Order: sequence, then structure tokens, then C-alpha cells
Amino acid sequence: MPPNFGARGEVLEYVRNAIWANEMFGDDIRLEGIIETEAGPAIVTSQPFIEGREPTVDEISEWFESQGYVADGYNKWRHPETGAVIADAHSGNLVMTDAGLIPIDLQILNPGRQTAQTAGR
Repeated sequence: MPPNFGARGEVLEYVRNAIWANEMFGDDIRLEGIIETEAGPAIVTSQPFIEGREPTVDEISEWFESQGYVADGYNKWRHPETGAVIADAHSGNLVMTDAGLIPIDLQILNPGRQTAQTAGR
């Protein structure tokens, strides 16, 4: 909600998080525009609707661990090889589908070496 942008509040971090989510997880977050509200400007984004159910804590853990991540705090995961750090990884921010777990609103605190290079960081 304006004047804050996303979980971390800053517009640059909000946009970076969307770019990194697209790169790291194959998401399709799109910038649709900017609107003026009484509280200030707001960024309008969209992403595809994902049909599925809330994953269990065990399913989330298995998904991250299968990709080489280790638990690093409350709903937070770190990849020891790439340096990627993902937060806010709770059942409300991932969807379990027939094809597996799909992230929809994770906070990427550090995209890791490979993504950071391609995202202009």
C-alpha cells in the first residue's frame, strides 16, 4: 500500500524482487503501470493465476532441499553454493499443483551469483 512498495517498502527492491522471481522461478510477474492514489503512487503488477492448494510445511521443506537450499531461519532458505537467500516461504506464498510446487510471492533477499549477474545487480 502506498507509499510503501511490497514487503520491503522501497520501489527499487520491489521491482528487483519481481525481476528475480521471474528469473529464478520462471514466474511471469508483469509491470502493468503506475497509478496515483490518495496515499501516493502505486505500482500495478499482474501474474498468472495458479490453480492448486496450499502446500504443507514438509512439502515446502522438501522442495527447497531438493534444490540444494538449507533452512536459514523462520520461513527463510539459503543456497550455500550460489548465495541465494529466499524469505517469506510460507504456505500462503507457494501453491502445490499437479506439476509440483510453484512460488507466487517469495521475497528474494539475495538472488545468488547467477541471477544477480543477469539482473544487472
